[in-house]
Amino acid sequence: MTTYDDTLAGTGGQRLVLRIWGPVTLLFVASAVHTLAFPFTSEAMGYAIAGVVGLALVLTAILPAYADGRLEFDGRKVWYLVMLVATAIGFFFRIANEATVFEFVTSLIRVQTALAALIFFTSTSGTLAVRPAIVTYAAIVAIAVAMTASFGLYDYAGIARPYPFTGVGGVHPSAYAVAAALVGTIVFKMRGAIGWKLAMLLGAPLLGLLLAFQVRTTWMMMLAFVSVLLIAAIRRRVDQRAFSAMLGISLAVIVIVVALLMVFGLGGFDLTNFSSGRTSVYVERLQLIAQRPWPEILFGTGVGSDSLRSATWWWEEKDSHNDFLRIVVEQGVICVVAVAAILIGSARRLTDTVQFAVFAALVSGSLLSNGLLDRPLLAVLFVSTLAIRDRRPDARGRMPVAGD
Repeated sequence: MTTYDDTLAGTGGQRLVLRIWGPVTLLFVASAVHTLAFPFTSEAMGYAIAGVVGLALVLTAILPAYADGRLEFDGRKVWYLVMLVATAIGFFFRIANEATVFEFVTSLIRVQTALAALIFFTSTSGTLAVRPAIVTYAAIVAIAVAMTASFGLYDYAGIARPYPFTGVGGVHPSAYAVAAALVGTIVFKMRGAIGWKLAMLLGAPLLGLLLAFQVRTTWMMMLAFVSVLLIAAIRRRVDQRAFSAMLGISLAVIVIVVALLMVFGLGGFDLTNFSSGRTSVYVERLQLIAQRPWPEILFGTGVGSDSLRSATWWWEEKDSHNDFLRIVVEQGVICVVAVAAILIGSARRLTDTVQFAVFAALVSGSLLSNGLLDRPLLAVLFVSTLAIRDRRPDARGRMPVAGD
């Protein structure tokens, strides 16, 4: 990327400065290429890109970090190592006879990439470059429209949706990519990196695609994202006591409504079959976990073992549609405790409301479904928005300086 620096004091001249993309933008671009080009390239190429990105992030998550020439302690790295060791123990004692070491390592990198990305993007001082990100978001819109125009609407679960641009059967990955682009567009606008016209030009079709794909988890993620921003805006404008009272009343109303639905039901509403029956599946998985011997409870039964038939979803093997339950089943209680510690540690590193909104969207998706913790390259696209820095001048009119 070539830019001009016209800040030379007293000269009024321009100096040509050659800047190359840093790790933040390189990881974003690689993930974008994998997401958008995967249907049109060989599987080997797609897996190679995913492997390089995943391995790079895993290494950054376990290697020591230095700040100002000093070793910086990050408790999340310790918990991340705990996850790797616990999963390895589960492999060697439970499923070593079912998979090779290479298959285990590649699977481990895949399931650990999203958490490694969260650790990296909440630690780096780098910045996601505007131009490649905006080009990627525009490409998502263009390819989604072009695929639908070429192949028509795609029927999935009896619902007509835009044709998936992440491969046949990729309705959910396509929706997650659209959600990442929409969140990124909003964050760039809030950071002052793009104007209203460009934000609307990208945001409007992205919102339309998000609604058209009809993947409810992405809707709930966007609801969480917007809710955090809205609550923060209200808090800035309302007296602290009034805000606390409003929040308390709202939470009480939600609890009462849920309790009434559980006790009395409403118009045939059955909470156990809510959202395609996944709440029933959650109960089944918890019962399955409770009946296991303690080594399996602690270390799990291996990556992929959460895909099975259930009384609710009897027609095919499916995972539990909850990232945290999946981790308990596959990697054990030790690993889900480590995940919770990593999430808490990452939340403490967030610097403002915008970052917290992105974080809330990420966690809500994993609580409600097999979200981004199980979709590594899409997770990179999404959490990279944490590295979008403020481009607006401060109170003294100085522009922030950050690398790409």
